[in-house]
Amino acid sequence: MVATDALRAEATVWDTQGEALRALSAEVGAMEFGRVEAGLFQMMVSPYNEVVRAVAARCVEGAAAMTDMAGTLRKVADVYETEDQAGAHRIKNVY
Repeated sequence: MVATDALRAEATVWDTQGEALRALSAEVGAMEFGRVEAGLFQMMVSPYNEVVRAVAARCVEGAAAMTDMAGTLRKVADVYETEDQAGAHRIKNVY
């Protein structure tokens, strides 16, 4: 069915983007500085690392939300398909 195929295709897109955000979180997390690395800019290390951690955390949250959205789209497709099949059986038995 076209509608359920479209919902499942969209779910795959959400999953793919969620994985991209998970990967981005790891990349961002690796951007933290140590005091030695900062050299003359040691005063900015703590605030900078706080921002890095916050961005990484938001990426993880976004990835989880995208995975949830994908699951919801698949569930909607399944329910739609089940209801459609049940309706077809009811109509078939009317005649």
